Amino acid sequence: MGVSHWSPDQDRDVEEALNEADRKMYEDKKENGKESIAKGGA
Repeated sequence: MGVSHWSPDQDRDVEEALNEADRKMYEDKKENGKESIAKGGA
């Protein structure tokens, strides 16, 4: 799972937050297998 935080007060749009979550999910899957969880935030 990829996690990213987004708020309307940020200088980025929600699409960027979704892209970050996707990237983290694939990085975590590559490192730890499909059952792992990745967490992160902006």
